[in-house]
Amino acid sequence: MRFEDRDRQMLAVALTTLKQNRFGTWRALAEALDTAQGTLHAVCKGMAGSMALVYRVARVAGVPVDVILTGKIVAADRCRECGQPLVSK
Repeated sequence: MRFEDRDRQMLAVALTTLKQNRFGTWRALAEALDTAQGTLHAVCKGMAGSMALVYRVARVAGVPVDVILTGKIVAADRCRECGQPLVSK
């Protein structure tokens, strides 16, 4: 499978979402993914990316790979269908 620009963009979306909603910092996310912070920054700038990293992101996020590649990743406290905040009772 060839890694295309669209894949790189969706990977960047997933990384940013995970950083903002779950890990808080690039350092914490990089540690969870067992990669360098610089790699994550390069992906977000459109200069890097790989299927290996997509698989690691999917594992850490607890979602299938296609969720990463389609940009459908959402925060854990949001509905996976519509993205609205979940209401706790």
